[in-house]
Amino acid sequence: KPTKEQGGRTATVEQQQEQDSRVDGWWAWLLVACGFTVLTFTMGLGYSFGVLLVPFTEEFHQGRGVISWVGSLCLGFQLAMGAVSGFLCSSYGFRPIILTGIWIASLGILLSSFVTQFWMLYVAWSLVGLGQGLTYIPSFSCVSQWFVKRRGFAVGLCISGVGAGNLLIPPIIELAIEHYGWRVSLRGYAVLNLIVLTAAGALLNQRVSTKMMVSYSTLIRDIRCQLFWLVNFVGSFGYFLPFVHLTPYAIDQGFSKESAALLLSSLGAFSIFGRIALGYVGDWCGHVIILRVSLAMLVVSSVVWVLLGPYHFWLFVVSALYGTFAGSWVSSSPVVLAQMFGIQQMASVSGLFVSGAVPGTFTGAPIAGWIFDETGSYTIAIWLAAASQLLSLVIFLFIPMSPAATVPVPTPPPDKKEYTEIP
Repeated sequence: KPTKEQGGRTATVEQQQEQDSRVDGWWAWLLVACGFTVLTFTMGLGYSFGVLLVPFTEEFHQGRGVISWVGSLCLGFQLAMGAVSGFLCSSYGFRPIILTGIWIASLGILLSSFVTQFWMLYVAWSLVGLGQGLTYIPSFSCVSQWFVKRRGFAVGLCISGVGAGNLLIPPIIELAIEHYGWRVSLRGYAVLNLIVLTAAGALLNQRVSTKMMVSYSTLIRDIRCQLFWLVNFVGSFGYFLPFVHLTPYAIDQGFSKESAALLLSSLGAFSIFGRIALGYVGDWCGHVIILRVSLAMLVVSSVVWVLLGPYHFWLFVVSALYGTFAGSWVSSSPVVLAQMFGIQQMASVSGLFVSGAVPGTFTGAPIAGWIFDETGSYTIAIWLAAASQLLSLVIFLFIPMSPAATVPVPTPPPDKKEYTEIP
């Protein structure tokens, strides 16, 4: 229930949070662990699709461009569900949506192990993407409600579950495929995903009412929201290229399949580092600065890849740079959005922001695969990726930032909306 401060004023959401000992406390960190686990298992497999690309092409005798659509559909549906998941959370809360996503993703993984024709992979992995989309934004949005002083660090730690999945899942899947084949491996993963994540997801409860204070139409008309959406739209055409094509690129350069999977794992490891370390730094220096630096370094990483990629050492440098700053971009974006639009809007506005990446996610990796099939090289595709990221940076620099988004410590929004605690 809403309470009154001295002087009779209604407390803001942030002030109410500070009065609860569970905020920034042990319960909050337990929820970080639960969100981390959910994202490790659900998102890790989708971002590790590069390990499955070669087995799928060999099994169904299709080119990389055709099979790349499987991973792109998964990521595309995941992002497309962003705005939908925000809307659903505003009506039903976080826990039911997260659990539903876990069950749908597990079903999709299981079905993919029984396909007999390559087009069936499109259907099965679309279900995986739908499930992932219902867990991603609700998980870190739930966690963010339980923090004030260390929100950037906590959100970064939660979202680093995606990087942890990218680090752990590829070598595990690669080893399982080597011993049991990809079908049995996916079946075992589906069962593990269902059991572990149902337990973790059941604990993710909300602290602040998710009832939307601002309508979607109002958000869409906000120039800041429009520019944020455009940044994600433009940058998405190149953002996921390494997650899908770095492994086959490395194999083409003479890496063994195991070493190529390790390269993808290092991408995930540095993504974890970027999400956590730069999330912590962002709480100190401001997350807008982190976002600007991250976009710039993604451009540098792509340029290094295209110029020095044939040298094995530099591929690991690319993996380290790209993983670090791709991770920090993901973890700092929702913090800035929450500071600009308010914590109660985090799920809805993050959903709109993430939905901007849908077109590029659907088409970026397949286009890169098609370019490779036609030219026998990834050079043109990587240059196009660098160009999209550079344009994304330029657009971002023109976004008018509110004062709350440019200060180091998360500042309560100026509104005086009443606070509602969810039992």
